[in-house]
Amino acid sequence: MHSCLLSDTSREYSSLSSQRHILNTIDLEQKPSATSHTIDKLITHIKNVQHKQKLRSILQQHMKIFDISQVTQANT
Repeated sequence: MHSCLLSDTSREYSSLSSQRHILNTIDLEQKPSATSHTIDKLITHIKNVQHKQKLRSILQQHMKIFDISQVTQANT
């Protein structure tokens, strides 16, 4: 995690000493998405490691199909 101090530019102050600071943090740690977990669950029954890896690769290429975090609409 990285942190930095940013000045609050939304308000003007007469002196620098009265300036407010905002602590901004950015989490750079990559966490597996819920969609990745769903894909892993879908392929757990496959015993052949090569088949499992190949199918995981195909499903990850089309990951957006399995993402239920956003509403999507099929244009028909």
